Amino acid sequence: ATVRRECQEAKRQLQEVQKKFEHGLPRAEAELLRERNERLEEERNGLRRERKRHMEIADQAAQQAKQLLAMREAQGEEVAQLKERITQLEASSDDGLIIGRLQRQLTTT
Repeated sequence: ATVRRECQEAKRQLQEVQKKFEHGLPRAEAELLRERNERLEEERNGLRRERKRHMEIADQAAQQAKQLLAMREAQGEEVAQLKERITQLEASSDDGLIIGRLQRQLTTT
């Protein structure tokens, strides 16, 4: 009878320990960790969305910068062509010289 009681007491203690340390932690602590994990996952997902939005904005900005550089280059080429034309006008005749000088003054201001 004593051995039987000891066996039943050991089983009861085992069940208590198993109940208390579900998955290695007390139930309340495990639940707190699960809730914290869910919050952190939601925060991570929000940060990923924000990162994606910022990357899209950065891509747009890079594309706009490329376009501006291309426009600047085209404008520089156009100015160079105009200066060449002015030089040609200046060399062609006296009237061309006057017109060329006037145009040069306009393009430098």
